[in-house]
Amino acid sequence: MYQLAKARQIHMTHLVNDVIGNFLKGLGDDLIEIEKIKKQFEELGLEYDEELSKVRQNVVPRIIVKDNQFIIHYDESYLNKNTPLEYLEAIVMEEQFIRALDKQFSCYSIDSMPKVTNPRNNECDNCAQTKCTMKIRLWLWAWDKPFIMALPPDVMINWDQHKLKLFNSNLPMVAANTVFKISNSNVIVDIRGSANKQTLVKAVQARSELGGLMREVTEKDFPEFVSF
Repeated sequence: MYQLAKARQIHMTHLVNDVIGNFLKGLGDDLIEIEKIKKQFEELGLEYDEELSKVRQNVVPRIIVKDNQFIIHYDESYLNKNTPLEYLEAIVMEEQFIRALDKQFSCYSIDSMPKVTNPRNNECDNCAQTKCTMKIRLWLWAWDKPFIMALPPDVMINWDQHKLKLFNSNLPMVAANTVFKISNSNVIVDIRGSANKQTLVKAVQARSELGGLMREVTEKDFPEFVSF
């Protein structure tokens, strides 16, 4: 019995090594076939999510608006580095109004409340400082994962109009499939129906889990301060 169990263990080890070997061969490719890897794991009786959790970090990919495109920026990744899109559909989990005074982040805020030890003022609304860069930071749920997108100030009018339409329609922001398009260098916001129950549950759960990150502002929220 021991020899049989040992033989099975060795056989399984070889199979796992084959999967990992095939995976490593694709690291230099532009596209890694994640679905194929998931299928191989399933055939071997391995838990893909469990293995993935061993390398998971508390980092959310960002979507930036650049050159009339939405660009998914994965930072360090073996997948296709920056994916440009002309059209984006997602659930908006949360909206935040963020400000930063300068590239040193000597003062910055979320929803008009400073998040530094020595702010220029206790709240932004009564602050004499007028040089802050302002953004609308959206926490999105798309492709079954969370993303962050910080919209530039010139989109604020369109975003406010979108929120007014939601309010007049008695539709919560998180319940809508929100569509973002770029037309004539302008970001247009619309909806395409409502989110299904399964997706909505995942989005709300993700929002709860990301609570700590939502209380932070980093240089990546302001690409005009740094180079991506």
